[in-house]
Amino acid sequence: WSTSTPATGTVSGGGIVTGIAPGIDSVFYTLPATGCAAVKLVTINPLPLPIAGLVSVCVGQSAPLTDPTPGGTWSSASPGIASVGATTGIVTGNATGNTTITYTAGGCWVTNTVTVVSSPSPITGPSSVCMGNNITLSNATPGGVWSSGSSVVGAIGSGTGVVTGMSSGTAIISYTLGSTGCVAVVPVVVNPVAPIVGPASVCVGQ
Repeated sequence: WSTSTPATGTVSGGGIVTGIAPGIDSVFYTLPATGCAAVKLVTINPLPLPIAGLVSVCVGQSAPLTDPTPGGTWSSASPGIASVGATTGIVTGNATGNTTITYTAGGCWVTNTVTVVSSPSPITGPSSVCMGNNITLSNATPGGVWSSGSSVVGAIGSGTGVVTGMSSGTAIISYTLGSTGCVAVVPVVVNPVAPIVGPASVCVGQ
């Protein structure tokens, strides 16, 4: 076996052609006894451009991968760990572990390894609080930090999970694991409290 342009493609003794650079290469099979040869033209296609995007995703959450090469499709070697939209590149973590995501365009493909990491447990506790009052939220997964998406509505202690109603509205409360960056969220409604109106004093017997 031999090729006309080794810089474009090489061939092994078993007839296995390896693409080196895009182009067209002539592959020869020559009989030493006679010098007679059979020839086949082989087109070496370019690879898709490298995949860009995440290297990890949380269980139950999604994130996109992208590739500038148009017209390709996405697939996952282990959909039980992470599935991917065939045309969107959006990866969803299903179970902890590693899987290979493949982008195929023009018969050629590139790959990217994605790690799926654990998410915190769901947040538990009351879903509403009155202005000026407190509630306590909790999470069974240790090591997380609490935060509020709107502390002017509902403020929360970063290490306590105690929410204080500040003003009427809805605050998105997050519990983030420092080890993975994965987040559990819950909305908390802060209900307004109307002030009592009326006289501030009364006579005995009246």
